Amino acid sequence: MKEFKQLQKRRITMRLYDVEKHEYDELPQNESNFRSTKPYRCRICHAISNEYVFHRKYPGGVVLICPGRVANKHVHNLLGGKIKSLRPEHPASVIKELEEEIKTLRLQFQGVGPNVVGIENWNADDIPLLPDFDDED
Repeated sequence: MKEFKQLQKRRITMRLYDVEKHEYDELPQNESNFRSTKPYRCRICHAISNEYVFHRKYPGGVVLICPGRVANKHVHNLLGGKIKSLRPEHPASVIKELEEEIKTLRLQFQGVGPNVVGIENWNADDIPLLPDFDDED
C-alpha cells in the first residue's frame, strides 16, 4: 500500500490498495469505493482506471469503475454484449463481422480520458487489460 500526501492540488492522504493481493479486504466497513496501486484497462472498451467499488455481499465483488461506461453506458453495454457473443464455434464470416463491429464500437471510446488518481509516472501504453482476479484463488 502506498500513501500520497498530495492529490490533485488538494492536500489529502489517499490510501491505495493492491487489487491483486486483495488488500481491499482491509477497507473500513463503511467504505466501498477505493483506488488501486496499479491502473488497468477495461476489458470491454479499454479505457484506463484505478477506481473500484467493492461489493462485500458478493464473492469477488470488486468492480472496476470504467470511465468509458460512465461516459456512455448504452454503447458500453452494447459493446460488452458483442464481445460476449463472439464465440469460436461461429462461422468465420460471423466472427469477422463481430470483430469489425467491436472495433468500430471501441473507436467511440478513444476520446475517454483515464480515471487514474494517486499514481505518478504511469504510461498509457504500458497499462494491461484488467485480469480476472477471481481466477487466481
